[in-house]
Amino acid sequence: MNLPDFLKTVEQSDPSDWQKKQIQTVYGWNYGDDWCVPNTCAELCVYKPDIDVTLAFAATVNEDFSEPWVTKFPNPHASSVAVVFRYRGAPVYELVGVVVDGGRYLLPMPAAKGNGQYEVPRDKMPMAELLFQLSGVGGVHTSAADALRGAGVPIV
Repeated sequence: MNLPDFLKTVEQSDPSDWQKKQIQTVYGWNYGDDWCVPNTCAELCVYKPDIDVTLAFAATVNEDFSEPWVTKFPNPHASSVAVVFRYRGAPVYELVGVVVDGGRYLLPMPAAKGNGQYEVPRDKMPMAELLFQLSGVGGVHTSAADALRGAGVPIV
């Protein structure tokens, strides 16, 4: 399987095609002068039609992600996180998204246009919707598009 086919398989899948497991997998390491701790993904999603395809959610990239659009949610705390796409256990692709509203939603990382404006390209939305559903919906928004609309981030 090549990378474009792999990504197409994931993007075209349905959330019901995935088995979710609460399991810690190491994403990377955080180092200090006299300490080293793992940065982990807390959830693994296994693609039922081909168990060689897995997604590891959501290792913290930036604990205190701050852009104006994230403050439009009731809870203004947001973090940027990595979703690691794996084939036969090997990382083959990574997306960085934003967990907003105190952990309720995983949204795609918008592109900054300047002057405080942000947008998400329409071609990113199929993957964004899948990841939104797999990460768990915990508030009033039932889709990534709806949550982005609520934050004032257009899909272009």
